[in-house]
Order: sequence, then C-alpha cells, then structure tokens
Amino acid sequence: MGLFERPTPPPIQTEPAQLETFEEPQNQVDQANQETSYQEELKLLARKARGASKKHLTSYIELGGHLAKAQEILADVGRAGDFSPWFRSINLAKSTVYRAIDAHKNFGNCPSLGRFSKASIDILCKAPLARSQALKDAEDGKTISVKHAKHLVKTLEPHQAKKKSDKPGLITLETQFGIVTIKITDPGISPATVLSQAMAQLDRQKRAA
Repeated sequence: MGLFERPTPPPIQTEPAQLETFEEPQNQVDQANQETSYQEELKLLARKARGASKKHLTSYIELGGHLAKAQEILADVGRAGDFSPWFRSINLAKSTVYRAIDAHKNFGNCPSLGRFSKASIDILCKAPLARSQALKDAEDGKTISVKHAKHLVKTLEPHQAKKKSDKPGLITLETQFGIVTIKITDPGISPATVLSQAMAQLDRQKRAA
C-alpha cells in the first residue's frame, strides 16, 4: 500500500429483510374446524335419517340412533336449541323423533328385537316394569304383541294404563261465550293450542248463527 492510499473499508454485512407474518390465532382455527366437522356429521346423519324407514322396526331403531347422535352433537357444541329446527328440516315430526329416540335407548341392544313390533315398543318405552318383563318374555321365545304389551302395562303399572289414550278424541269446553267441542288429533297438543282452537270454533259458530 502506498503512503497516500486509503485503506479499503470492509464490506457492509446486510441481513435479508424479515417479512412480518400474521397467523390466525389457533383457537379460531380450532373453532372453524370444529364448526365444519359437526356440520358435516349432521349432514351425514340427516341423509341416514331420511333413508331410515319408520315402518320397519330395525330401521326405526336405527333412526332413533341417528337422531340421538345428532342431538348429542348439537348439545356438545352448545346448540341444543337447534335440534328441533334440524329434524324439522328433514321433515320429521316431533312425536316421531322422540319416540324413535326412546325406542333406540330402550331397545337398541335387544337381542330379541324381532319378537317385538314398533307399536308394542312404543307402548313399553314409557313403562319400565312392563318393558323389563317383556324383554324376559321375548328371551323365552314369546312374541310381544300390542295386546301382550298392554296387558303387561295394565298388570304391572296400572298408573300408566290410566293415562290418556294416544287415540284422537273429543274435548267439550264450556266457556262464558258458549259450549264448543274440539277434535283432538294430536295426543301431545298443548293446552294453549286447545284454547286457540276452541276460540276459533266459537268464532265460526257465532258467524254461522
């Protein structure tokens, strides 16, 4: 190096620019995945429920299993109130849904299911003592007809036998506006609905007079 030459400065070291990235919080990702997962499972259960025949006993029990699973899924994600709109969206009546769930709960693991009918199972679901005896009778080879199911309920649980029949009937109401008779086609009808029908009937009678 000459006397008047300047030393060459060392090269400046530069680091590659770091690009700032934004990641979606993990809890939001998990929530989105859970939402997609349970919705897909509900769609599958809906297809299975539509395909289950309500006339054949085995399919009826399977229907109850699909419905119970859907009810459980919605409860697990905090949406238990969505169960009713869900089963209505696949054209299932409330009475059918809860009877099928009860049938699956009480007879889903019954090894002698072929000895029962859908009607006899519906009768026995609400009568635990009669149901227990019916299961024993079925294991012994006896066919559990509707007549036999009713006999067991009447004998073992007379308080059940005295309950209101599931058959349609007539109710006569005497009000301050007159007397009206209402035909009940749904045994699960609420008192408010009965009153509404009664008022509508009275209005029709008044206009016809």
